[in-house]
Amino acid sequence: MQLHTVDGKLTLGSVYKIVVWGWLIGWSVFFIPIMLLIVVVGMLTGEMSVNGEMVYGRDVVLMHMLPLFVLAPIVIAVQAFMFGGLITLGVRIYRRWRPLTVSAE
Repeated sequence: MQLHTVDGKLTLGSVYKIVVWGWLIGWSVFFIPIMLLIVVVGMLTGEMSVNGEMVYGRDVVLMHMLPLFVLAPIVIAVQAFMFGGLITLGVRIYRRWRPLTVSAE
């Protein structure tokens, strides 16, 4: 990832890039093991509670897990872009009164 600076100050595009990638990677690392655990347990037992009712059979359990596999990545990506924009707006407001400088060591 390449971050850009102008006059020793981090650009807002770079801040946005850091936040979005951090959000995507962080939540993916958190949710992938949970999703894998749900799949393994569901496939081993062949039963699952959905909305308070038990469903039986590996095919039925897998079909009830399908929305999790489809919607979870979409939700994580939408949140990353949305919160990335909000945090970048906050950084822009902060930069108005105090500089955000980058120092090379």
